[in-house]
Amino acid sequence: MRNFETTLGLLDSFSPEQGTTIISPPEKGKGFWSGGSYTMISKEGEVYLYYRVRRPRSAPYGENRGYRCFIARSVDGISFKTIWSADKKAFGARSTEKGCLVQRSDGKWLLYVSYDSEETERWQIDVMEAERPGSFDPAKRRIFLTCSDVGAHDVKDPHVFLYEGSYAIFANDTFEVGPREETLVALTEDGVNVSEIQKKILAPSTNRDAWDGYSARLTGILPVTDGFLMFYDGQCFGGEVCEENCGICFSKNLLGPFRRISNGKPFRMKVRYVQGVWLQDSLILYYEFTQPCGGHALRMARLDD
Repeated sequence: MRNFETTLGLLDSFSPEQGTTIISPPEKGKGFWSGGSYTMISKEGEVYLYYRVRRPRSAPYGENRGYRCFIARSVDGISFKTIWSADKKAFGARSTEKGCLVQRSDGKWLLYVSYDSEETERWQIDVMEAERPGSFDPAKRRIFLTCSDVGAHDVKDPHVFLYEGSYAIFANDTFEVGPREETLVALTEDGVNVSEIQKKILAPSTNRDAWDGYSARLTGILPVTDGFLMFYDGQCFGGEVCEENCGICFSKNLLGPFRRISNGKPFRMKVRYVQGVWLQDSLILYYEFTQPCGGHALRMARLDD
């Protein structure tokens, strides 16, 4: 792990085009995605990756969208083997999106998944518990956060972080009018029952003409020795939906306030769901990247001195 300034130096060398594709789009063409990922390192040193695959809304695919989600395991953070997957139907969902995985102190595992419910037609986050990361059962899931809990139209894209012996679950809430997406955090002692919700951890820029004036959606938090870097997806008013750009914030405190350090412009273009992890002496970024065909691939980039 490095400090803030040294980590920024590593990030300067990040070239999304030169990354390694981990998961290719399910097919070629716009609307076919692999990504929405979350990566964590277990107590045993193994790397676990959650991701989803998606098809476009348009015919002949209709409402397929995020039709399946996966967990894969790796020892080097590059080559992954699938150990679990679930179809959107297992959640009663029109679409699944980002999830996150955590290994509790007692050795059990929790998996949070966000999905667009067929019943409510709103995005929500559910949580599952299992003895192993390959044995989650969607039929035994529990509701974790709904739109009514947070006073928004939708809530999705969980990102977990251990915080003072408890769990901080960051998520993104969306609204039907005005600036659309912002970031909140739900605090929970056991990872299942929410004890407190803090809103506006990160909000769209107050300048409506800014590149992130329409949405600011947290995608990953990277600890550094003197604080926390936050990666987030931003979009301007009138921007192309689902082709967000990546920004960076920094805070000395996990719960903020976060200071934008992208100098009024994106950190990188056409890069979504960026998350960084420290693996040995390297910083590894996982991200969803737009391909020349219009599809999105899940990629990784290893950044070293």
